[in-house]
Amino acid sequence: MPLPIDLAHKIVIKARELRESKEIDYIKPDCKSQVTIYYEDNKPKYIDAVVFSTHHSDGIPWIR
Repeated sequence: MPLPIDLAHKIVIKARELRESKEIDYIKPDCKSQVTIYYEDNKPKYIDAVVFSTHHSDGIPWIR
């Protein structure tokens, strides 16, 4: 599996673990992640961007 997809999957799996354990009790099951990798000579050089989005309970402030 391509590295960006593998990393994005690991992020949403970790979010599920945190939600199910109630460590982060306000996130909902609907989430998505995207990881962008910069490649040089067909080899991953660095992570360029990570996007993670999830639904959450009402009333959660922007900064927690």
